[in-house]
Amino acid sequence: MHLKNSTKHDRLRIFLAIENPLVRRGLVAACLEQPDLHVVGEAQDGETAERGVRTLGPDVIITHALLPLRESQRFLMQSTPEERPWHCILLVPLHNAEAMEWAFSQAVDARLLTNDLPQHVIRTIRAVALGESFTCPLLAASEEFQRSGTLPEHAHELHGEREHAVFTGINQRKSTRAIAREHGLSPGEVGETRIRICEILHRSSGLPDTVPRQLLAPTTPLPSDDEEL
Repeated sequence: MHLKNSTKHDRLRIFLAIENPLVRRGLVAACLEQPDLHVVGEAQDGETAERGVRTLGPDVIITHALLPLRESQRFLMQSTPEERPWHCILLVPLHNAEAMEWAFSQAVDARLLTNDLPQHVIRTIRAVALGESFTCPLLAASEEFQRSGTLPEHAHELHGEREHAVFTGINQRKSTRAIAREHGLSPGEVGETRIRICEILHRSSGLPDTVPRQLLAPTTPLPSDDEEL
């Protein structure tokens, strides 16, 4: 396993190609709390992202399945993970069937929920930088359910009746409100249950909490702010 560009820097360099400013802001805040991560650029469409990535040469790109200008987005996810000069994490909206199908046809390093928990995104950044691949268990379960009509084996890890009900509803791509109405829950309770499900399924994922420091170069200074987008 190896880092693609970070031998030049003492932190993993992250580029965010995401249309939604709230999602970008949340990821920037999460990365700021991590001593080994550094957001070097942001973009809200594919064209700006392509220009920024060519200029900045990040280690990891986080982009969204619904990013405008899909042609430029193909540049971000070009070739295979082994041949790309960066690692690519794709955020996927769970209830958008077209985006789901497209996301699973792409050779990215990782797929996560659009609103996945920040700690999961952080751990996935470190995992892909070390050469690992990963798909959010909830996304994988939904994709498997759509393909085969059956729930995946790891569903047995969900012991509570509410967890099973919400998990099944999610895999049937029902909306939060539809699941809430069907099971007499509030939308907030469905959201809280979804978070618990994600935590349960991520618990056994084996994602690293830190990047081994020997893979970075702490003696090399970071680029100045005027070099960033």
